[in-house]
Amino acid sequence: MAQRRHVQETMRRLNLNASPPPPTEDKDDRFRRELEEKQNNEHYQKMQEIRKKLPVYDNAKLICGTIAARKNQVVVISGETGCGKSTQVPQFILDDYIMNGMGSHCRIVCTQPRRISTINLAHRVAEERAERCGGDNSSVGYQIRLEAEKPRENGSILFCTTGIMLKRLESDKYLDRVSHLILDEIHERDINSELLLIIMKEILPHRENMKLILMSATLRAELFSQYYNNCPMLEIPGRIYPVQEYNLEDVVEMISYNHRTEYRPAPRKPERRAFEAWLHSLDPVKYSDTTKRIVDELSSSNDIALHLVKELIRYISQTQGDGAILVFMPGWGPMAELQDMMMKEQLFKSDCFVFHLMHSGLMSTEDLQKAFECPAEGVRKVVIATNVAETSLTIDDIVYVIDCGKVNLKMYEVRRNLSELRTVPNCLANCRQRKGRAGRLRPGVCYYLFTSFEHKRLKEYHEPEILRIRLEELCLQIKLLRPDDKIIPFLDNAMKAPPRSTVEKSIELLFQLNAFEGDEKLTPLGTQLAQMPVNPQISKMIVFAAVFCCLDPILTVAACIDYKSPCYMPKAEDQRLEADKKKRILARGTHSDHLMFINAYNGWCEAKRHGNSKDFCKEFFLSPNILKELKKRRTQFADILVEQGFINSAEDEDANVNMENENLLRAVLCVGLYPNVGLINTQRRVEALGAHYYKVITYGEEVKLAKKSVNCDQPIPEPFIVYFEMMKTSKIFIFDSTGISLNPLIFFGRDLQIKSRTKDENINMAVDNWTQFETTVEKALELQNLRQALWSVLGKKFNNPGPTDWSEMEEEGQVMKKVLRFITEDVSVAVGDEADGAGMY
Repeated sequence: MAQRRHVQETMRRLNLNASPPPPTEDKDDRFRRELEEKQNNEHYQKMQEIRKKLPVYDNAKLICGTIAARKNQVVVISGETGCGKSTQVPQFILDDYIMNGMGSHCRIVCTQPRRISTINLAHRVAEERAERCGGDNSSVGYQIRLEAEKPRENGSILFCTTGIMLKRLESDKYLDRVSHLILDEIHERDINSELLLIIMKEILPHRENMKLILMSATLRAELFSQYYNNCPMLEIPGRIYPVQEYNLEDVVEMISYNHRTEYRPAPRKPERRAFEAWLHSLDPVKYSDTTKRIVDELSSSNDIALHLVKELIRYISQTQGDGAILVFMPGWGPMAELQDMMMKEQLFKSDCFVFHLMHSGLMSTEDLQKAFECPAEGVRKVVIATNVAETSLTIDDIVYVIDCGKVNLKMYEVRRNLSELRTVPNCLANCRQRKGRAGRLRPGVCYYLFTSFEHKRLKEYHEPEILRIRLEELCLQIKLLRPDDKIIPFLDNAMKAPPRSTVEKSIELLFQLNAFEGDEKLTPLGTQLAQMPVNPQISKMIVFAAVFCCLDPILTVAACIDYKSPCYMPKAEDQRLEADKKKRILARGTHSDHLMFINAYNGWCEAKRHGNSKDFCKEFFLSPNILKELKKRRTQFADILVEQGFINSAEDEDANVNMENENLLRAVLCVGLYPNVGLINTQRRVEALGAHYYKVITYGEEVKLAKKSVNCDQPIPEPFIVYFEMMKTSKIFIFDSTGISLNPLIFFGRDLQIKSRTKDENINMAVDNWTQFETTVEKALELQNLRQALWSVLGKKFNNPGPTDWSEMEEEGQVMKKVLRFITEDVSVAVGDEADGAGMY
């Protein structure tokens, strides 16, 4: 009764701005009656018995009481992976409200960092409640980008991604229709979760009736508790079954591994002497000299020992009990290589094995779901996954976990405007997560493919994403949600504020993209870019493709930049040379990686229509999985443009009337990729290891075109090149690039100025004060006026999106046609000496 009185009192104290669906006694009675009737449902009873075995179940009353307490607006719940908190805590809260006759007042939203975990949790909870997922009569549903199975309005649990939650805040500033917000897997510290943490701290004083529950799978609760004024913490102890752990030295000895191969040695580390002492101290009775030698070789290598992984899977399959095997890899490359290696052996090609790959970016939702299916009796399931399988994805029949100990993290170096994808040792928190995937149905085993020496020296946690990546998307999101706030002071309220230099660089880029003006105010274009869930440069490219009616090919390029190239690099050197030739065939002399992507995708679509897509992919070294993902992303981008009003439908032919205009495509690429522009220095040609590199001057330094680019070792007639990202690997490279003329820069650079008169009375003009060209007085005035007219037309269109009207009876059509004619003209322009500083930073 005390609990019910508290709930009723809380509801009477609703914020005056709140406007939830009106609760009714009829609904309260119906929800309670339905829940009571389920007690006689055989499936529900079976699910209840499974739920009761979860460690979190015995803490239901404590959890509900702590959350319901009037003084506790925020509660942090932490617990071991597999304790059941993600599926059970939302149900505890909902059932508590329903049984207290207040079910219609309860609307729970539970966020997840990944799409696949959002869907799987919703389906699992619906199954436990003996319901279908989504629908007016269901208490459980989910929502991800462009896909939803929503539950009933009242008395419900909605699982959604953090991105969807941020989108919701655009129209519901104080989340007035939410009674409980659960931020799950908050320890991952992804950038969307960080933003939600800041915003919720602002919202809570305005929503005294709302409860915020932070759930973490690792013991980091005190950080979140401190951030929310020392709010209460609950720790859920224990797991269902114990998990035995083995390190590299144990694995090598256990399987008598003695494979010699050419490992690339890592640089000698400062702790090498300590490692050698540890190796020497290993018990000679327990570990042979051969084991020590192999462990030394493996630990001294940068490579992942895929052969060892294969042999360990063989050992488990031949000597251990049944049960699925989960292998953690840092990325797609080693995942695919491991599967290919295993498929060359008769044992693994047999009907006794089934393999599943789990990669959140490369795999469709349908393909990911297959990993959760139980195989037939006598068949060993092997799941090869990235860290997507670390949290919130519970594959019940996993008994054995193989952890390679590596993870891919993206890093950003602000001084040189460089992004770098690094394969780094995992942290202890994530290792615990991986271990927790084993032992759901019975005792499990975790094999770490790194030594106990290295294990003890792992970092406790990785740095939060907000501290190590570019922040343009985050800055746009902040201005969309909090238009009156300045970005740096806003981010200073984060649990750990990002480096100021990174934020300043991101703000600078947004000004250059014409997304910001004045005092960090969103421009009409900036507002449109902020509503697209991709990098603002990609968003700008997509929007301008719709405006200039060359949408279809640019959707392909945008999908490739947002995701990855469909081209893969084979292992054999002779095949790599052949793959390079095939890419150049696909490029068709365009000196453009981006136009090559278009030709590859269109060729695949044509091959599919004729039923020979497999042969096409094999001939041109293309990945079918990546192409399928690109198709899905293209559709998503088009759907967003329809929502914004730029096109009438995803199949709108009018949006593609200029799709064959190659110079226009280059110009739209320039629009999106600017200010990432380089000057091609054809006088600087470097030869190394048989490869030839043109030097490119960008951001004040010389960089190289990567060998895998179709532009490497090829004459490029245009004076400039555009690219999305420089990446540092062994050296600084531009990987995907397109040659462009000066014409697009004249219209889509940030500034166009008249500099001086020449001796023959012509005019020197400059784009953004870093490259000059000469033209006549009349042409200079025409360009300035036309550029001004274009941006006036574009400003109106971004304020009021709609399909482009090309009629010369209208101002829009007149201006757009003039710009199109100028861009399409194939003119050569003399570039002045000041081009040495190509690039804006």
